[in-house]
Amino acid sequence: IRDIGVTGVQTCALPIYPNRLVLAGHSDGGSVSTGLALRFAKASVTPSHLVISAAGIQGDDLQKETCPAPMQVNILHNPMDERFPNYGASTVAWWSRCMQCTESIIQDESGCTVRSCTSGKLLRYCPTQEPHAKWPAVASKMWDWLE
Repeated sequence: IRDIGVTGVQTCALPIYPNRLVLAGHSDGGSVSTGLALRFAKASVTPSHLVISAAGIQGDDLQKETCPAPMQVNILHNPMDERFPNYGASTVAWWSRCMQCTESIIQDESGCTVRSCTSGKLLRYCPTQEPHAKWPAVASKMWDWLE
């Protein structure tokens, strides 16, 4: 096991694909996943995908952060979330600036909006309807997004 420079995170000698590291979480897990994605910027292994749902981090929280290495970012958030209302939209705005995404937005088959960004990465935003405590149904598409 070796330390990769992130507090409390270690790797071990299991066969992993460093170019397929996915950080995902819901609510506090989404907040932690976002924080790890930002902190991994200086690590030798960086995430290829970030999938967060109902996270308690908003654009204002991210303003002081440095943009991490390019990755696919997928944000799932109910704009009427009872704990974090409208956090998703401001988080998407920050990631869009950070990843230098185009203004052109397409809608995918799951109802999410998708922007193309530098380095060929995508920024996906899925406004959801589920209450805060429920993992959104659209997350079933996550495996397709990781291709």
